[in-house]
Amino acid sequence: MKRQLIQDLKLMTSIEFYRAIAPIIVELKDGHTFMFPPILEHLEKIKLFPLDVVIIEDKVFAKHDYSSTVQGGSELLFINDIPIKTVVNQLLKYISSETREHAIAQLQRFFPVYLLVEFGSPDEFSAKVKNSEIKIVEIPSVCLESMDGSWLALPPYSYQYLEEHKVGILTLSSMENPKEFGELLKGIFSQLKEKDADLIIDLRDCMGGNSVLGDMVISYISDKDLHVSGRKSYQKVSEQLKKQRDYEWLQNAKIGDMMEKNARRIYYLH
Repeated sequence: MKRQLIQDLKLMTSIEFYRAIAPIIVELKDGHTFMFPPILEHLEKIKLFPLDVVIIEDKVFAKHDYSSTVQGGSELLFINDIPIKTVVNQLLKYISSETREHAIAQLQRFFPVYLLVEFGSPDEFSAKVKNSEIKIVEIPSVCLESMDGSWLALPPYSYQYLEEHKVGILTLSSMENPKEFGELLKGIFSQLKEKDADLIIDLRDCMGGNSVLGDMVISYISDKDLHVSGRKSYQKVSEQLKKQRDYEWLQNAKIGDMMEKNARRIYYLH
């Protein structure tokens, strides 16, 4: 049986292996234990479903169509004669997450990729869409070079200020590089204070990351000692520890100090 299993695995394509293994990993319900689709490195050679989408409560809406076939804002009712709710559920079986909301966020960002995993790369897709009327359209697949591709490499965070509304919008797609993020926050909250303005934090496409960034935001909006993570652990600063890890925050600490094990949480707070 073991020999037969090994032989079967050797005959599988990378996509077939992914389809078999990813749903098993998803059963762990752990967003930090996952498999990426194996076709990400080959996307430039593959035709994709050409729509950026927004998913709201299992409903899928066209955000932008790179084939210029579907009007933005249109609701997708069926893809290849399959109800869109069924399509969403079929694709979610590949996405590891603790919550459905987080899985939906990842599916929304990589919808063309997961659709490719499940349905392949046809020359066109048939879709029933709803806007001012319900109609069936044929949507031609397009190459990645014809698409924006921004969903593959979104900046970890960005900020814009809307003067007419007196509000700033901080958008996070991933939580990384605390030092850079700290500098951005200093500028943001300095501007908001000067203009007596509000802040909107957009986490809809956020894939997670370093929870220190959450603590950094909280430190600006609350006087209380609040943390995104509820667990703390400490370690004693020693000469040996300083030699082992050449971190700026650690080198600035005094020998004998008790610091959080993830001491960057302390170092990067304003």
